[in-house]
Amino acid sequence: MNINVKYLFPIKKIVGRDCETFEMNQDINVANLVEEMALKYGEGFKKFMVSSENGKFTTGRVSIGIQREGVIGTKRIEFLNGFDTRLMNQDLVLLYNPHA
Repeated sequence: MNINVKYLFPIKKIVGRDCETFEMNQDINVANLVEEMALKYGEGFKKFMVSSENGKFTTGRVSIGIQREGVIGTKRIEFLNGFDTRLMNQDLVLLYNPHA
């Protein structure tokens, strides 16, 4: 399955690109995708995505939203199932400044 990712400030600066597509196995969630990104982009990426308090993924520095075909607008993962939110083929995942 293909998951499209669009990077906005500040993550865009860390990964050095605007967007990309990840080919993932079926039945993945946001945490699986972020783990894949952390492997690809290393410490600079992890610094924004992992809480220094508990070592778990956080949306404190970066918001994560999902745009799904047939659904109007972007839904932030906090209003879905957090990092356990299941992803579907061709979802667009946005990483952006939470204060934007």
